[in-house]
Amino acid sequence: AFETRASTTTSASEITPDDFRADQYIGPLRDSLLVRQMGIRTLTGLRGDVVIPKHGASLTAGWVNENESLTASDMSFDDVRLEPKHVGALTELSRQLIQQSSPDINALVRDDLSAVMAQALDTALINGTGVKDPLGILKTPDIQTGTLSAEPTWAELLELSNKLDLANVSGYRYLTNPTVMKLLRGTQKETGTGNYLATTGAIGDVPASITNQVPADTLLLGAFDQLLLGVWSEVDIMV
Repeated sequence: AFETRASTTTSASEITPDDFRADQYIGPLRDSLLVRQMGIRTLTGLRGDVVIPKHGASLTAGWVNENESLTASDMSFDDVRLEPKHVGALTELSRQLIQQSSPDINALVRDDLSAVMAQALDTALINGTGVKDPLGILKTPDIQTGTLSAEPTWAELLELSNKLDLANVSGYRYLTNPTVMKLLRGTQKETGTGNYLATTGAIGDVPASITNQVPADTLLLGAFDQLLLGVWSEVDIMV
């Protein structure tokens, strides 16, 4: 008789409740949002549109003989204009859900709204079109470009940094996605040397960061302090 199991947790489920642990809530894994951490110039507290003057062309110097006249030249200038763009998210919550939720649904929604809008901004800073979203790095006119082969070489990476050196750009660093970084970390500079194109946190001797925010097959190399972000307001929650 003792070996007969008449009742189980299935048949008596009403008295075997689950332990609901709202205090152990598991949040989502999100893309790393790195662009604003890479030294970009952020202008906050803005009201009107912003116009920043920019150097165009310099004067021309030339050698002359004694008493020979110099040739006149002029400087030229340009400007960079910042105008507001808008990003947002909308959700609806029932009154009963707000009253009964655990964890508190209001807090979860606030956190998620902030996260998805920050992700949208980070994406735009990298690859924005400049139409409804801000103009991103990859869509900037006349940006320098280069190519890496399917089996990248050390010479190809040196050619990328050489483009910036020739343009007098300093303090540059890499930003790429995990797939490209994996390829570079698995490729040796020279076969049999054990020296790889990339290590954790660096490509060659240049600092490198990775995030899924960067499009596939894309490797960015630049001085990120030349990227301008204007902020008219951060997160506004309207109920």
